[in-house]
Amino acid sequence: MHGKMTKAEVRRRFPALLAAWRALPENSRIEEQALRFSDFFSWLKEHHPTATKFRSVMGAEEDLEQWFDFATHQGWRN
Repeated sequence: MHGKMTKAEVRRRFPALLAAWRALPENSRIEEQALRFSDFFSWLKEHHPTATKFRSVMGAEEDLEQWFDFATHQGWRN
C-alpha cells in the first residue's frame, strides 16, 4: 500500500487487514472479545501506515476503532 488511501479504500481492505493481524501466532489464540484495538492499531501503524492516515471527520483512528469493535463483536464498548 503506497501513497494515500481514502477512507473507502481502507474500509474495503479492513477485513483483510484484520484477518492478517488475527492470523499472527500471538493473536490467533485470543478470544475475539479479548482482542485489543490498541494492539491492532500499533501493528497497523507499523506494517500498513497508509491505512491509518486517511481523511475522516471523526479521525482515522476513531473510524478504525469503530470498525474493529464491530468486526470483533465489541460494539458494546461504543
